[in-house]
Formats: sequence, structure tokens, C-alpha cells
Amino acid sequence: MDKNGTKFDNKGFFISFTYQYREIKKKIGGRRKISINDSKSDSLPQKSKYEPEDTRLITDPNIIPLINHEKKKVILDLLVHSEKTIMELSTATGWNPGTVKRHLTDLVEGTLVVVAREEFNQKKILLKYYRTTAFHFVFHFEWP
Repeated sequence: MDKNGTKFDNKGFFISFTYQYREIKKKIGGRRKISINDSKSDSLPQKSKYEPEDTRLITDPNIIPLINHEKKKVILDLLVHSEKTIMELSTATGWNPGTVKRHLTDLVEGTLVVVAREEFNQKKILLKYYRTTAFHFVFHFEWP
């Protein structure tokens, strides 16, 4: 055993550090919960700093397939009223979270939806809150 209380076998391999761990635990007062941001960990959910536009003009014809899809329409309708996480959308629609995520990814790429805020829950899992980029969408296309 060396001066720190660490035990080694006859070949010099490390056997146990139980003694060291107990001494350190006594010094810091047992288990300590470590959080990413101690000052905000127990606070209420933050309000979003992102405010959607009132009306947004869309001139890209590639957005039409996104708007014509039934599931994407449902997601857009839910996100116009408030920001929601994937799990909240999954609960509201009854769909698999993977399905919701796939449709949200398409809507984010089409700039119809944006991540309004991100925060950690009590279990330190990052939650992304999605929101539409506008309350009303106006489409203007010119066909050749």
C-alpha cells in the first residue's frame, strides 16, 4: 500500500482505491449533485426570446410539397399557437417521436419552423422547443 492508501498487488498492479474514495467523500460531504448551470437549474421554464413574424411571404416553389403533406400541416397548426418539444408534439398527435422529428426536420429545412429555444430539464437532457417562423404564410409563385 502506498502513502495514499492505494493497494497494489505484488506485480505493482492497481487493486483498490476504496480508501481514497472514502476520504475524499468525507472531505466534500458525501454525494454532491453537479449541475450544468446551478443558478438556473431549478427555475421555471424560460420564455422564448424568439417572436414569429406576423406574415411571411414565401416565393420558393419547393415549399409546396411541405405544405401539402397532411402530417406537416398538423404540426404547423400546433406550432403556430405555441412552441413545443418533439415529445409534446408526439403526445398531441399520437405519432411516434421519430415520425415527428422527421417531419420537423423537413419543416426546419424549408424555413417554416425554427428552434425557438433550448433548455435542460431536471435530468440534464437538452430539450428543443420548435415554433413556426410566422403566424401567417403567404405564397406567391409565378409559373412559366
